[in-house]
Amino acid sequence: KNTNKLKNKLFGIECNFEELNGIDFKKGCYIGQENTARIKLKNKLSKRLLPIKLVDGKLSEDEKIYNNEVEIGKVLINEDYPFALIKFLDKNFDRKQIFKGKNGSFKIFIPEWLKIWLLLQSGNEKKFKISYFRKCKYDVEAQWTDTS
Repeated sequence: KNTNKLKNKLFGIECNFEELNGIDFKKGCYIGQENTARIKLKNKLSKRLLPIKLVDGKLSEDEKIYNNEVEIGKVLINEDYPFALIKFLDKNFDRKQIFKGKNGSFKIFIPEWLKIWLLLQSGNEKKFKISYFRKCKYDVEAQWTDTS
């Protein structure tokens, strides 16, 4: 609905398109291809578009997000389905924290499919298989449910 607010602000790789099989690194000739390939090949992806879960109050578009007085992101979409561009690898980012803005507080929400992908990409496949599957149960509707 508010995706026009993202136009010309992000690369597809920052929008998690790679994990959704929306980027083909073997095919050429698309807008942002060279930058996207460079980010991927040099392992320079440091920001991701992530949903925000409003705890209370209101969010402002382009509001900067701080933790320990260090900027770790910015709100890009503030209404209906809010999203922020987050420096998810920054040592000051804590996904469990409640962040306070000018007029409200919110949490950064990392979808399950992205958590799994990030863990697998970090080289912790063994840790993933042991710890994550012990904490989760597979329900009949083919969805993972966190039991921790």
